[in-house]
Amino acid sequence: MTDIQKLIAGARKGEFGPVHLLVGEETFLLDRAVSYLRKAAIADGIAGFNEDLFHGQGTKAEAIVSAANTLPMMASTRFVLVRGVDQMTASEQDGLVGYVEKPSPSTCLVMTAAKLDGRGKLPKAAKKA
Repeated sequence: MTDIQKLIAGARKGEFGPVHLLVGEETFLLDRAVSYLRKAAIADGIAGFNEDLFHGQGTKAEAIVSAANTLPMMASTRFVLVRGVDQMTASEQDGLVGYVEKPSPSTCLVMTAAKLDGRGKLPKAAKKA
């Protein structure tokens, strides 16, 4: 079983971590993992109030971190999705490292990328999270 299949299996049981970095070109599998993580994270709350979606290109790390640090409304967990984190500039990716190292316990941050250099600060921090 691959790592992403294990992640999906865990999410189907309602298990998820505070930070997930999903990298790969197989969009079906990534989207499936995101869907299960989303369902697990906001299962007990109102989706519209407790989720944020960002697209990498042109997105500021500050906006993502701010959303991730926002407390959930009438739920236990907030869901923040960043699609195409690999399209963010290197400096903006680095701006996420501080949050990834000390994430909010009431947020599930999911970042997706087609390709991402594993030697960068963000992938290294996400592996430790």
